[in-house]
Amino acid sequence: MRVPLIFACTCALASCERGSPDMVPPPSQPISDTSIIRDAVGGQPLAMTSEQIESELVALRDAASFFRATDIYDNNGNVARTVDCSGDTCQLEGESLSVADLDTSGVTFEAVMTRNGLPVFQAAGETALADRGTRRNIFYGAWMDDGIFWLQSNRRRDADGQTTAYEAFGATIGDATGERLTGSGTATWTGIMFGVNRSESEGYQGDAEITVDFADADANVAFTNIHEAITGVAQSDITFRDVPMTPEGFALGARPGNRIAAAFYGAGHAEVGGTFEHDDVFGAFGATKDE
Repeated sequence: MRVPLIFACTCALASCERGSPDMVPPPSQPISDTSIIRDAVGGQPLAMTSEQIESELVALRDAASFFRATDIYDNNGNVARTVDCSGDTCQLEGESLSVADLDTSGVTFEAVMTRNGLPVFQAAGETALADRGTRRNIFYGAWMDDGIFWLQSNRRRDADGQTTAYEAFGATIGDATGERLTGSGTATWTGIMFGVNRSESEGYQGDAEITVDFADADANVAFTNIHEAITGVAQSDITFRDVPMTPEGFALGARPGNRIAAAFYGAGHAEVGGTFEHDDVFGAFGATKDE
């Protein structure tokens, strides 16, 4: 996506003004021809209305106890704001944002595909501001039985249509399992990754595979079959090796540099959702446990 991409946020993440500005007519979706990325990654068509998708996401938001987001990047690929999260709340350089602050009002959702058993959506919302400018929020994500993960970008334009502020990030929320994963041998979770190349402002979709080795108490994460979402052009794989387990999931790395963090969702650690930053790409991923 030349403009990277389920929720508009009521405060800091969306650069919102206080008050209730008017909603403008639903804008066009970020990807006009979703068949390109669907064919590129091997997805299947998904038939759902905006209202059906929103209902699924709102129910998952209301049950979520875990919230993670990447740092927020500007349109030059630089960190605009750092983000640090704990439990269901993230701190953005002094501002606090919780799962309960995430709002779908004024957002129009569109079904994109199913891939690896997960439904993928895109969404857009645009608000008229008091200074005659607009704020446009766009999203690309997927959901599971107990969690959601997505890319989001927020762009403000002035009355002349010039961009005055821009930010993009990846995020996940979910109903955290709340127990350390234990077992023997190995276990695998399969799903989807979404990423943004911050230097090129291109959005990516690929497959995610997480393999936990219980003897070593670590996870290997592989993002493969990655394609640029608008053109379908193939991209390089991304891997994280020997990621240590944590009480909630697994995590490795610290800013600045490559890092990944995830939590298990649902009963029996059935799902995993997380965020990552790897070289020039940042994003989010989710996966369900293989039988």
